[in-house]
Amino acid sequence: MANGAASARWAPRQLALWSFSGLIVVSLAAAVVSELPLLAAIPVGLLAGYHFLRSFSLPFWLLLFSIPFSTEVSLPGGLGTDLPSEPLMWVIFGLSIVFLARHGASLSAAPLRHRITLLLIIHLAWIAFSSLHSQAEIVSLKYLLAKLWYVVAFFGLGVWCLNEKAAFKRFFWLIFSGLSLTVVVVLIRQAMMGFAFDGINTVMGPFYRNKVMYACLIVMFLPFVWYARRWYAPGTRWRWVLNAGVVLFLTGIYFSYTRAAMGGVLIAIVSTFMIRWKMTRYVIIAALLTTGVLLTWLSTQYTYLKFAPNYERTVYHEKFDNLLAATYKLEDISTMERAYRWVAGAYMVADRPLLGFGPGTFYFFYRSYTVLSFQTYVSDNPEKSGVHNAYLMIATEQGLPGLLVYLALIVVVLLVGENTWHRLGPGWRRDMVMAALLSLIIMHALQIMNDLAETVKAGSLFFLCTAIIVNMSLYVSSKDQKESETLPPEEPAP
Repeated sequence: MANGAASARWAPRQLALWSFSGLIVVSLAAAVVSELPLLAAIPVGLLAGYHFLRSFSLPFWLLLFSIPFSTEVSLPGGLGTDLPSEPLMWVIFGLSIVFLARHGASLSAAPLRHRITLLLIIHLAWIAFSSLHSQAEIVSLKYLLAKLWYVVAFFGLGVWCLNEKAAFKRFFWLIFSGLSLTVVVVLIRQAMMGFAFDGINTVMGPFYRNKVMYACLIVMFLPFVWYARRWYAPGTRWRWVLNAGVVLFLTGIYFSYTRAAMGGVLIAIVSTFMIRWKMTRYVIIAALLTTGVLLTWLSTQYTYLKFAPNYERTVYHEKFDNLLAATYKLEDISTMERAYRWVAGAYMVADRPLLGFGPGTFYFFYRSYTVLSFQTYVSDNPEKSGVHNAYLMIATEQGLPGLLVYLALIVVVLLVGENTWHRLGPGWRRDMVMAALLSLIIMHALQIMNDLAETVKAGSLFFLCTAIIVNMSLYVSSKDQKESETLPPEEPAP
């Protein structure tokens, strides 16, 4: 009887083993005959999918580790992707649909009802609505799909997985280890070139598109390295490792010769006091008022034309000190090329203020709105890059309502995060909220000169930090509710 039962249990396993072996043979044969090597990867994909279904968080942890190593790859038909991060996002997106169909009714609705989540849903809904009225529907549809799996992979799984200290440690060490390795590789390459400024972009591949993306990712993750040190007592091995990590990251930022990232370090220091003193709302109001006054002044009587560059003198500089001097004189080519596109973006917003031109479409329409007096030597834009200002990019592509929704999301995340930090007691949760806030503030400041949210490296941290703040906010609310329920009832007044 025992042997019969064992045979009965073994039969399905043996059938599965032989079936999988047959699939391997068929896939290899199909790959050879069709000359399509990807067909040979079908068994690996199915095996990975099986393990992902058994451990739903596994692809999330793999995705986090892949962030520093993700490489932009051009595909046939003018398409592009980030490998290996974006295929992992596709897997997570598909598995999330299956998981919600099976277990959605048993999940807590608290994260879904959170005001940050609701604003994020409104943000996605407006992207979908503006895509329906896009001047290039296919481009906007691709943008919408990419945004959906970004949100699901990093925000959705972030809320699901980042709850306990062990999960935060795993999140931190996965990104920190990969990021540190890429910084070491870049620094070694730079050392072999004598840390020359004019060759900085040549040592970034294949991990980073350019020095800006490299430096911005480092400075955005630096607050997590700083506060993760507190997990370990002074003098311990891991505390020394993280102290060395801080030095490594600061060295990487310095030798990236990226002005925005260097400023990001100062912004983080100042923002720490801003959060401690509950000054965030006042700084936001001041920033919005200053921006409004500046834009009004520049647009009055074409004042902005006074800042048009000298075409012959606005060139690329081969020394960092020359670059800083040129920036001050408005003769730096990267800064003035941004001005060239900002002026075009402003005219685009004026032309279609409500719905914009459609998500992801700036590059296809901005040239007819440019002003020739701002043109530079690199205005042909071979990289097909955007406007280099995330807020103006959203206004041109999604209209002013889309920008207002995005700004509302930013403001609410920062204010909820500040409030949560003050309600938490000293400890690792409070440290992670501060790190997430500083990372977001750095990113929002850097986005004045860049389009970071649309990249897998910086965009991933945006949604992960937002998920961290949602989780910690829910934790504080739940804790306060439990404490109120355990308090003795008040004595009736005499």
